[in-house]
Amino acid sequence: LLSPETVPFASSSSRAVSLALKYRGKEIPSNVFGSFSTTEKSIYINAWTSFSSVTGNIPEAMVDEWRERANQLSCRVQLEDDQEIRQKHLMALQKATSYKPDPGRITMLTPSADRVASCHVCDSNPSTLREIQVDALSDGVNFGTIIWLTIAEPTLKLSTVQLLGKDETGRLIPVMLCNAVPIGESIADCQRRFPLGSTLGIKEPYFKLFNSASFGLRVDNPCNLLGSRLLLPPAGRTSAEACRAAANHLFARRRFFEAEALYSRALAACREQ
Repeated sequence: LLSPETVPFASSSSRAVSLALKYRGKEIPSNVFGSFSTTEKSIYINAWTSFSSVTGNIPEAMVDEWRERANQLSCRVQLEDDQEIRQKHLMALQKATSYKPDPGRITMLTPSADRVASCHVCDSNPSTLREIQVDALSDGVNFGTIIWLTIAEPTLKLSTVQLLGKDETGRLIPVMLCNAVPIGESIADCQRRFPLGSTLGIKEPYFKLFNSASFGLRVDNPCNLLGSRLLLPPAGRTSAEACRAAANHLFARRRFFEAEALYSRALAACREQ
C-alpha cells in the first residue's frame, strides 16, 4: 500500500497521477491544475476519480497501473485501431442491451465532470470552420475546425450517449455526448434519435482521454452539434420556410435530432428576417 508521500514525481504525466493520489477526495489547487497539458488534465481527472472511490490506502498495483498508463499516453497521443474501437463499442452495446429486467433503461453514475468540455461552447457559423479528419485531431479542443462523422454502429446509452463515428476517410472514433438527451430516454430512444448511417457534425471537437484509457471525442454542450451536412443552410441569410420543410421531412422519418437542429435554424432565420 502507498500513501501520497511515498509516490515519487517522475515524468509530468506520472506527476499528474501522483497529484491525483495526493488530492484524492479534495480539490486540487487551481494554479497546479492549470499547469497541466490537456492530456495530463485528463489523466489527473480519471486517476483522481479512481483513487477517490477507494477507502483507506491505495493498493500499490493500482498506482503502478495508472503510472504506466500515463507514461504510455504521454509518449504518444493516438487512437486505437479501427477493429479494436469497433469491438469495444459492440461489446459495451451487447452488455447494456442484455441487462435485466429492463434492457432499455440503465441507471448508472453521473459522468465525471470535465472542466474543458463543460466550458467549451462554439457559436461559429459552421461554414466558417475548417473541416478536419480523425487522424488530424490534436489533443484538446481543436479550435476553428469541424468534423463530420457518420454513425457507424448502433448508438449506446449508459450515463451518456456513446456513438461510434466514421469520418470521410473511413477512420473510426468513439464519441461521448453529455446533456444530449433527456435522462429517461432508453437505448432504443437514442437509436431513433441518432440512427445508424446518419451524419453528425461536431464544431471545434474536443479530443480527450476517457476513463477507459482510450481516446475519443466528448461533447457536453448540444449547441456544438449539427445534423446532416446536406441539410445545412448556407452561410448568410437563410429561408426559414426551406429549413422548416427540411425539418418536417426529417421529423416524419423519426430523425428527431437532425430535425431539431433545422427547426432552430428556421426560428433564427425568422428573427433575422
